[in-house]
Amino acid sequence: MVTVTRPRARVLGVALAVGGFVLAGCSPAPDGPPPRDATCPWTAPPRDPTRPASVCRVAGTDLTAGIPRHADLLPVTIELYDDHERSCVAATGCVIGDNRDFQRAPSPDPGADPSRRRALLTLDFGDDRADLHLAPRCHIVGPPDQPGQRCLSVAPEVTRFTLTGAPGASRPWRFQLVLELPADPGGTPTPATTEHWDLVLDPITKVLTLTGEGTGTPDFALVAGNMVRCAVPETAPPTSSAPPATTRYACSITLTASP
Repeated sequence: MVTVTRPRARVLGVALAVGGFVLAGCSPAPDGPPPRDATCPWTAPPRDPTRPASVCRVAGTDLTAGIPRHADLLPVTIELYDDHERSCVAATGCVIGDNRDFQRAPSPDPGADPSRRRALLTLDFGDDRADLHLAPRCHIVGPPDQPGQRCLSVAPEVTRFTLTGAPGASRPWRFQLVLELPADPGGTPTPATTEHWDLVLDPITKVLTLTGEGTGTPDFALVAGNMVRCAVPETAPPTSSAPPATTRYACSITLTASP
């Protein structure tokens, strides 16, 4: 049975579809901190990815959906991040990136702060839940000698997390995630990011296979057991004026038993 819980943070303009049912997001409570749009002095994200970036106290966006329970499987995280400090397009402005190194596979998971990941999907089979976190996005405003930054909560045009197939003890589980992020908030015309991921998990062999493709894609990492197990670099520099290239994914890992 597919279960869905309400988003932990109420968001504007988000739809979560699970098994064909769509849950529409709603506006944040007017008196509920933190803000979803704010301006503050600009500070470049630190090189240490475990340290948070300055996002003017703006809230991230969180969605939660249910997945089948299997206590013997390690949690899996899939993240998108930008390794640039900032990406500028002439006469249109600069988007602030995550300013962190591309992590190749295999390598230890750097344990980046949530504010240093553009999107983070966590599949926790022991807790039978999938959590999607979208960090605020910021762009530089004001004069060059005293730059500030405006940060906004990311509200995807459509975010769908669909569980297909009837999960069982001996048959593969199939998940499909379609993630569509609009151009960066604030009017800076950066390419939109669209991700289509198909995941197949065999509960007997504990093999997880991820295939799919994306456009306008930043760096990609699939993490399990505190290790980056699959990594794909960005398809094109975000300053490119050409249409965004297509990234194709093909990852297959074995999830060892949880301690």
